[in-house]
Amino acid sequence: MSYKKWICYVGNIDKAHEVARNTLIPHGFTIVKTTDESIELDGPDTLWTKGQNPLVGVSKISVSGANNELAIIAEFGGIRKSIKFLIIFIVGMSVFSFIVIRNIIL
Repeated sequence: MSYKKWICYVGNIDKAHEVARNTLIPHGFTIVKTTDESIELDGPDTLWTKGQNPLVGVSKISVSGANNELAIIAEFGGIRKSIKFLIIFIVGMSVFSFIVIRNIIL
């Protein structure tokens, strides 16, 4: 799963990078690469827990700007992990329940 968004941005791209850093770093993101045009950050590698910020579902994010355009590209690795966990959990519980009920009946 990924998210891509381009918007018209007339302003200082360094300010947009600063806002991205100030927003994401307190949530556990780390800077991977910084250039004059872009900044790339890696998200924390955790599953969601109760009360956690939804930004933690993003595994990688890139904010770049050129020609009066700002691009934000994000990968939802945390969400993908959560979906896989839920599928495995539901299938596992179904198999476990089937085995228990089958043994009770027989």
